[in-house]
Amino acid sequence: MRIELKENVHLMTVPTSKYKTVQILMCFSTPLQEDIVAKRALLSNLMETNSKQFSVQTELSKKLAELYGASFHSYVDRKGNMHRLNFLITIVNDLYVQDNQLLERTVDFLKEIIFKPNIKEKAFDQETFKLEQDNLIKYIESLVEDKGYYAKLRLQKLYYRSSKAQAEPVCGTAQAVKQLTAKELACYYQEVITTDKIDIMVMGNVNETRVQKLFSGFSFVPRQFSDIDIFYNEPLTNVVIERAEQDSLNQSKLDLAYHLPIRFVDSAHFALQIFNGLFGGFSQSKLFLNIREKEGLAYFINSSFDSFRSLMLVSTAINRINRNKVIELIHEQLFSLQSGEFEEAEFLQTKVMLKNIYLLSRDNINTIMEEKFINFLLPQTKFSKEEYLQNLQLVTREEIIDVANKIKLQAIFFLEGTKS
Repeated sequence: MRIELKENVHLMTVPTSKYKTVQILMCFSTPLQEDIVAKRALLSNLMETNSKQFSVQTELSKKLAELYGASFHSYVDRKGNMHRLNFLITIVNDLYVQDNQLLERTVDFLKEIIFKPNIKEKAFDQETFKLEQDNLIKYIESLVEDKGYYAKLRLQKLYYRSSKAQAEPVCGTAQAVKQLTAKELACYYQEVITTDKIDIMVMGNVNETRVQKLFSGFSFVPRQFSDIDIFYNEPLTNVVIERAEQDSLNQSKLDLAYHLPIRFVDSAHFALQIFNGLFGGFSQSKLFLNIREKEGLAYFINSSFDSFRSLMLVSTAINRINRNKVIELIHEQLFSLQSGEFEEAEFLQTKVMLKNIYLLSRDNINTIMEEKFINFLLPQTKFSKEEYLQNLQLVTREEIIDVANKIKLQAIFFLEGTKS
């Protein structure tokens, strides 16, 4: 059941006896812009660790322990043109404990976190602000130590030539975080709480009327929110940008970015999943079998895609002397799929693997909640289990070939390991 509590504030309850826990997700969404990303990341960290009542993290942790070891987490993510600030709490279902008010006390806790942050005189408490600011800066700076992540980030900056917001990390840059002040962030908090689109999801063995009554007590105000096109499409160009850097590494990182014109809502999305499995998504894929296993030219190689952000990515770890040969072989594998050179057995095996992954995902409450959120935004993506599996099964060879021919190389980044 989905209801509108206030204009652009929605509550969805998903009753199910499948889980022994109840999970509540509060999602604040706004159009993605470069100047808000760092603010929302730091706001997430501050609101996860303290509030006016729980002014230090130990007090907040004690409260969660009183809620029978509830798990609470705040995080940010990016879905195409949308930036999301999320608050997720998981509790044991009160049917299994001697506490028939556990859900009520949990919702009261969320109300404290959302409406009573640690703000004094129109600024976040300076001590906690500085602590979380420093922690976030250290975290962002530590990301570059993961050379695989660093290579993907550099490739992303090459690929997203038209949007800095898409090119930067979802948590912003260290420089942007450093420039924030406690007063500025408190002001931005007020903007979030009054203007962001809000979706609340509650999943578990719960009574819908009870849930609705609890969240109707939240002091949300109506907000104007224009529909945004969630899909970001980077313009296709005829120029492939290549960049290279050197680092003291044993393994070199070679990443390739392709323009992907297939969106999550398109009928070709099912064929895209199978194409990716054949190309580099699984251990029986062409990239893995021919470049890693047969030729022995990669320590690691796979392909992945983001159909909300028009991106397909090939990631590898190789010896630096094999760079040109590996690029050549990647081109060959894509060309073979464009030409329809794949066996019926591998085509059917990929379908079976995707079916199994989908069926396993039905047991994951986080996957189901994310799926429900997407269904909020894009009702045409809502399928029953039978419909989803049938759509996978009906994908033809010709559709795979069509998808392969739509993929266009746009950028290459090579992080050369000088030790290899």
